[in-house]
Amino acid sequence: MLGSVGFGQGTGGSTAPRSLWTPPLDISVDGHRSDDLFITVTYMLVALFVIMVAILLFASFKFRASTGAKAHYDRGDSKKEAVKALVISTAIFAIVDGTLLVRSHIDVNEFYWKFPEGDPEVMRVEVLAQQWSWNFRYARKDGKFNTPDDIVTLNDFRVPEGKKVLCQLTSKDVIHSFSWRTAG
Repeated sequence: MLGSVGFGQGTGGSTAPRSLWTPPLDISVDGHRSDDLFITVTYMLVALFVIMVAILLFASFKFRASTGAKAHYDRGDSKKEAVKALVISTAIFAIVDGTLLVRSHIDVNEFYWKFPEGDPEVMRVEVLAQQWSWNFRYARKDGKFNTPDDIVTLNDFRVPEGKKVLCQLTSKDVIHSFSWRTAG
C-alpha cells in the first residue's frame, strides 16, 4: 500500500506539545546520536562559560579598588606568568576540542557514512531540491538511478507503508530542509 506524503508539515505527524528545551521527536534510527552530540557540546560550552564567569568574578572582587590602596604597576611581560597562562588555557581547550573531535568522529563514522547497501528491505529515493519544488527519482527493478526504467515525480513523494526508505538529498540551487508526514 502506498502512502501519500505532505511537505513542511513537521516530522512523524506528532501534534504533542514539546518544551523549548527538548529536542524534536526522534523518528530516525540514529537521531539520538545527533541529539547526544548536541547535548555534549552544549554542556561543555556551559561549563566553559561558568568557569570564565567565575574567573571574571574572582578577579573583579580580589583586585577591586579599595580606599587607601596604592596601585601596583605591572608591565605584564613576565615570561613565567605568560607561559603558565598559555599552558593552562591550551590544555583546557585541547581537552574540550579533543573530546568533541572524538565524539564527532565516532558518530559520523557510525551513522552518517554507513548507508544500507544492497539491502532489499531499503527503498532508495533520490531527492533533488530546487526552488519551489522537489524532484523525486525512484530506482526500479535494477536498483540503479539514471536508467530508463526510473520513475521521476515532481512534488509527489510516495513510499510503501512500513518500508525503510533512504533519501539521498541533493540541492540544485539553494539550501533546503526535507521532512515528511504520512497522510491520513
